[in-house]
Amino acid sequence: MSVRDTIRSMVPAALLEWNRTRKKKLQRKLLEQKRAAGAVWTKEKLVTSLKEAGVDANRDLLVHSAMSKIGYVDGGPATVVAAMQ
Repeated sequence: MSVRDTIRSMVPAALLEWNRTRKKKLQRKLLEQKRAAGAVWTKEKLVTSLKEAGVDANRDLLVHSAMSKIGYVDGGPATVVAAMQ
């Protein structure tokens, strides 16, 4: 068992849940600030970025991504999937 796991097992569940909620709220706030500032990913921007990165439309592409790491995506996950089709 790692030190992190040991410490986590000693922390009350309510405190762990409070911290998870706090982190999620902060992440949502940061995404909203990006959206308000105009830093929004659209399908067109995603398609352009994928092409610039050298992604070939005729080849298979495996993607494993966290939406929160992409930034604010107009239309959410459906937009990301549509951009990759």
